[in-house]
Amino acid sequence: ELGEDNYPTPKPIIHSIARDLNPTDTGRASVDFSTQAGRRYYIVVKGSDAANSVGGYDLSVEYDPADDHADIGQLMDATFINIVPSTGNGSSTGILEQSNDSDLFVFGVPTTGPTDISLVWDAVPGATFELRLYDINGDRIYANGMTATYTSSSGFLAIPQFTGNTADIFYVAVVGATATRIDYTLNINTGIVDDHANDTNFSQATEIPLEVNTGDGSATGRLEVDDDTDLFTFAVVDNGDVIIDVDQGTIGTLVFRLYDSSMTLITPTVIDGNSIMFTNSAGQDARYYLSIGSTFPGIRTGSYTVNVDGPPIAPDPNDDHVNQGNLAGATVLDVNSINGNASDTGVINTITDTDLFRYDTIGRGELYIQIFSGDVPTPDFTVRIFDASGNELIDLADAIGVPGATGVTAATSFTSSGAGQTFYILVDSTDDTDTGNYTLRVDGPAVTTRTYYPEGFANAGIHEFISLANPNDEAVSYSVTVYYADPMLGSAVVATGTLAAGARGGTTLSYGADIDNDGNADYAPGIIANEAYAIVVESTLRLGASLSHYDSNLVRAGAIGEAFTDLTSDRWDFPDVIRSPGVVEEFVVWYNPNPFDVTLTITAYTGSGSTIVLSPMTVGANKRGGLEIHNVATLPLGTFALEILSAPVDSANNGANIGIIAGLSRYDLVNRFAFGYLGVRDGGSTTNIITALTNGTDITSEFSIFNSGSTAATVDIVGSYLEDPGLPDLVRQVTVGAGERLRLTGTALAFASNEPIGLRITSNVDVAITAIERQRGDADATAAFTEAGTSFYFGDAFMNPLRAGNLYTETLAFYNPGDADTDVTITFFFADGSAERVRMETVAADDFLLLRLENVAQVVQSRPQLNYYAMRIDSTSGVVVSMTHYDGFLGGGWATGGAPLGLTSSIA
Repeated sequence: ELGEDNYPTPKPIIHSIARDLNPTDTGRASVDFSTQAGRRYYIVVKGSDAANSVGGYDLSVEYDPADDHADIGQLMDATFINIVPSTGNGSSTGILEQSNDSDLFVFGVPTTGPTDISLVWDAVPGATFELRLYDINGDRIYANGMTATYTSSSGFLAIPQFTGNTADIFYVAVVGATATRIDYTLNINTGIVDDHANDTNFSQATEIPLEVNTGDGSATGRLEVDDDTDLFTFAVVDNGDVIIDVDQGTIGTLVFRLYDSSMTLITPTVIDGNSIMFTNSAGQDARYYLSIGSTFPGIRTGSYTVNVDGPPIAPDPNDDHVNQGNLAGATVLDVNSINGNASDTGVINTITDTDLFRYDTIGRGELYIQIFSGDVPTPDFTVRIFDASGNELIDLADAIGVPGATGVTAATSFTSSGAGQTFYILVDSTDDTDTGNYTLRVDGPAVTTRTYYPEGFANAGIHEFISLANPNDEAVSYSVTVYYADPMLGSAVVATGTLAAGARGGTTLSYGADIDNDGNADYAPGIIANEAYAIVVESTLRLGASLSHYDSNLVRAGAIGEAFTDLTSDRWDFPDVIRSPGVVEEFVVWYNPNPFDVTLTITAYTGSGSTIVLSPMTVGANKRGGLEIHNVATLPLGTFALEILSAPVDSANNGANIGIIAGLSRYDLVNRFAFGYLGVRDGGSTTNIITALTNGTDITSEFSIFNSGSTAATVDIVGSYLEDPGLPDLVRQVTVGAGERLRLTGTALAFASNEPIGLRITSNVDVAITAIERQRGDADATAAFTEAGTSFYFGDAFMNPLRAGNLYTETLAFYNPGDADTDVTITFFFADGSAERVRMETVAADDFLLLRLENVAQVVQSRPQLNYYAMRIDSTSGVVVSMTHYDGFLGGGWATGGAPLGLTSSIA
């Protein structure tokens, strides 16, 4: 039995905690029990029979103590000693529990310098400790490479000092067969990590960033040893007084040394023992260096904080717009009453400048906002939106812009719930880094949303249809109004309706047939046969609209198709116009959407560079006009370019003027084809894109370049084949003289036969370009693309899956002007109300993609024979997209760009 006692003088008590009575008399008795540190235990050996149980025995006790540290060789379990970088010191304690015990420690050297390892303990006679040193692999090493045994019984033991390098790892073992049960402390001392460079080490000085709006900044440091110094540098934001103050902690007496940008010592004004002042007169971002040290009397080491209080950037006295927060002074944008759009210009004068604008909505719907800059390089600006109370709508802030759209440094969009809402638009330098010029552009909701096409015509031989597509998530009410060229006929609303969310619909203006069997051709109510008109679609929210016009009067099969547009301009160019009476009937038409009269100046540019200016023409408010080119005797015979400029008759209307819309249609009576397209806005560009042309067995292509400027254009043409990546790029260079035009054919440029090709056309001056393809008994034409967008609509698409690829063909052609691949989402909306279908495509950087819709499962798979649909294109960055449609049943085809949803931007 065992007894236990916790008194200083043992007084055994009978308290048995374990026993073995040896009932089988095996000659061996044993017990197992657990122990607690500091307690005394007693063992009682007793015979089972007092009379007979006599004789000798052996008593043994086996005890396995807990080991406080890993043993030699157990590298992964070694006790880590943390070395404080600012002091170079670290320590740990331990005890050797048994004679064969060893304790293993590990430490890392924070910086190169002398390394000391020592052990201290209370000396006990006969007790000897030993230290052993190992490298990172656990191999034994010796200080300074000299083999030695490091032992002592004096109470202190040290390994000779050696040099440790930054990031070195060492293991230290404590052993001592005669030193068990003795507490010890292991001390490590390495080189000290200096937190900052020392005085005059200018290239390594620590930067103290100064906040541009306050001119202030701070940093922390530590003087590790008496003679330590810390060197800082900072760029003063602007001229003015600079105060340097140090929270010195336990440091007794500070020493300051101040240097200018030439590293010349200057003398500041001493305010007190921990503050100095100097005046910066070297301008913005003047650089200075500050050394902090210490001297006697007092403690010379310790931590501190240095504070720099400098002048902020002075506001520009000529600031063009008020800054953030000044709601009352915000520049009120002049919102156009027709389309809801607005724009203004500004300058971020200093990196702390902000410009605040106010936009008051006149309608309900999407607002698209862009910040554009023509500066090179493009400054990094941010657009931020605030509500009427000045609360920021944080999720709407943007500093990315539109990738692929040159100069668009910031862009955002959001929805207005109705007229009369106020939003504040702030233009800001991103992270207070850039300054420069910019244009703020807002494409806002109108009271009534309008989209236009300038040419329509109806008679018994014409089938004319307006397709409509609703990209919104709610139903939209609409009306279709025609404005007759004959001012005596005025205008007529020819269709009204409501289009469900995501739906495709439309209206027929001219049936080209007698559908009610009364013996007469049928038209929409209000359509007057054989009278030219412009078409305007008005709606409560944005709609996509397209024209399909099939004319059997002038040619066997002639079709015109084009997306409506809300993009107006004061200038329209047509690079390829023909006057050939009796052979070609050519029409250039326009529509004036302004509520006031405008004057047109029309100039023809002949191939020799000479010009013919027609007499000024006046177009009434909301009126359609045009020229029958073949009947204008003052125009030259043959091919020429045409430029149309518009301006309000009354200059008082200049601020409200939104320009006009102009287009061209051609009917070739001999070659029996027709096409139409909207002209080139704003004089063209230095970068023009033709998304797809083909030249070969049964198809020909050409494009015309018009240079209206006074400098000859050097034009570089790079073509990439769209379906055979193995074909090399086509590279050509041509010159177009000032005021001249140049026609280039696919044959002359040696296009690979029957291989679609996309063209990048760049020039040193702005040029206008249009392209024509002739195929399948008809022709299609488009203006080259000069702008990219992130959302487009195509309202008029049709496919009969049973005849897809032969009677009906449709293609989408994309170009990505960006320097990174972009993902494109194509959403198909069907007129029968069936569920939307979605297709994803990726367009490589600076590359083209051709998608043949007759091969696309979303269009042909499980679809009815008469498959009317619309498409919405959405991209993660700016893209160009066009559509080509050929209908072998109605006869003819057309090509068009997408109707943009929101702002587009130049890719030049």
